[in-house]
Amino acid sequence: MKYSQIAGRAAREAGELVLGFRGKELGIHFKAERDIATMADKKSEALLQKILIEDNFPSHDFLSEESDFAGAKSDYRWIVDPVDGTGNFAHDNPLFGISIGLMHKEEIIAGAIYLPTLDELYLSDKGKGATLNGKRISVSSQKEFYDLLLCVEMAPKENYIRKTLLLEKNLALKHRVRTLGSAAMDLAFLACGRFDVFISAYLYIWDVAAALSIISEAGGKCSHLNGAKVNPSSTSFDFAASNGVLHPQLIEKLK
Repeated sequence: MKYSQIAGRAAREAGELVLGFRGKELGIHFKAERDIATMADKKSEALLQKILIEDNFPSHDFLSEESDFAGAKSDYRWIVDPVDGTGNFAHDNPLFGISIGLMHKEEIIAGAIYLPTLDELYLSDKGKGATLNGKRISVSSQKEFYDLLLCVEMAPKENYIRKTLLLEKNLALKHRVRTLGSAAMDLAFLACGRFDVFISAYLYIWDVAAALSIISEAGGKCSHLNGAKVNPSSTSFDFAASNGVLHPQLIEKLK
């Protein structure tokens, strides 16, 4: 069985669980300044760990946004964000998702992103392409830089917000910039052509692990803002993604 099939089932079940919390008491608490979590985050994490680790791959490692990492014991590591876009979710905003990536050594080899309110499931396996609800997807064919549609995510830290705004200004685009509040949704949309370019001055690996595979398999490209390759063993970093054709121009302008 493909890794993405199991990841997809886990993401869909977690998404359905999270949807069940909408309109209910969420048990909101702050992990850090401007960084919130809810009861749904913890319940989703527990379900993902059960399906991925306990039920299917007990020898694999498990890294989640909501828990301390127990330490590496395997060449395989599931990297999950139980609710990506928790701030949106906590305000009953429908822009959130479940993100699951599988790392083998230092490469992401499978990904699953589920957007519960849209019922959209994005899947990828290394060398097998990427799909949306079972249909093959690809990034946009946009070639003109000035006419692209850019998505930006603002990190919840003032210095990174200033840096991101400066980067956006330097790009001098024709269209207004979008920011959805969920990197998983942003990057899933880029993989199927709804955005052309994405940038952020600060993200965590669980924000992008699944997208590293899905975007690559859809024909796009991901990197740091300076063009360097992303190491998924790192916890946090700046990040850029595009349809691939635009990537050299993007990196040059960001410099």
